[in-house]
Amino acid sequence: MKQALDNNKLTNFLNAVQNTAIRDISSSSNMAVIENALIIIEDKTAKFADILKLLKLKNTQVVDINDSNESESFTYSLISANKKGKLLIINLECDPLNDMITILKQLSEDNEFSVIDNDKLKFRRLNPATRIIVCAKRLLIEEKVTYPYFYELFGPVLVI
Repeated sequence: MKQALDNNKLTNFLNAVQNTAIRDISSSSNMAVIENALIIIEDKTAKFADILKLLKLKNTQVVDINDSNESESFTYSLISANKKGKLLIINLECDPLNDMITILKQLSEDNEFSVIDNDKLKFRRLNPATRIIVCAKRLLIEEKVTYPYFYELFGPVLVI
């Protein structure tokens, strides 16, 4: 990567990922809603593996999303990471399917998501230790992602 990532910038981002939550004032439970995070890769020479090395994170699960017609790997990875309280890092390389967008929206609004299991709709609460970081190139977001409110699905954002 052309630019070295400022350690303070990275530390602040990771702290925000771990600690940023908004209070749902519309709910009587006054529950904090955990925010999804986004890493925007502007450096055209940067590779996802380089980003992972920079983050130096433990207790993570990584999933590559490179086929717009396949959403099962995302769903399975999310369920697995959620069961274990892991950080889920998503390497987004295509326009995400509606399933993925729907789940990210549900998580950003309610800290829960729905899945179909044995032909039944089931809701799963987000583990308080689980966080989601989506990594995507700016060019992909601007030219290929069709969901018009994509940026609004995220709280903390880091531009590399």
